[in-house]
Amino acid sequence: MPPLVKVTLIPETDARARATPRWVAGAAFGSHDVAIFPARVGSYPYAALVSDVQRRHGAAVPGAIADRVANGASFPRAFRIETGDTPADAAGRAWMPYQRWTNWIPVVTSGFAVWMAILALACLAVIATLRKRVQRRRQWADEEP
Repeated sequence: MPPLVKVTLIPETDARARATPRWVAGAAFGSHDVAIFPARVGSYPYAALVSDVQRRHGAAVPGAIADRVANGASFPRAFRIETGDTPADAAGRAWMPYQRWTNWIPVVTSGFAVWMAILALACLAVIATLRKRVQRRRQWADEEP
């Protein structure tokens, strides 16, 4: 079982938050103590990367990376040591499932696609109308003596 990580959420009104530069969203103090400034995090687009790293390499890897950074290693170097990948390669792999379907959204919602859907619907309506006409004429032909 991986060791527990103590996470402290620090509001912006706290003196520790005022003493920390605004661009810092979180800080690691060793591999088991993390401070996060929630107001600075926003939507945190790296959640997919963290989940993927934990799934591929184990739940303790983010803490090990934070420990190496706290001990002076650069983040890319610490990441590569712990995972064997560069952060860019790992992020690309983590976002791949999302990119598969999001690449189609602009194509499907383009003006061309919308008009093709309208044209296809109109063609189906014409075919349905012609079938009804043929059916009605056959019915009339059967009714005539």
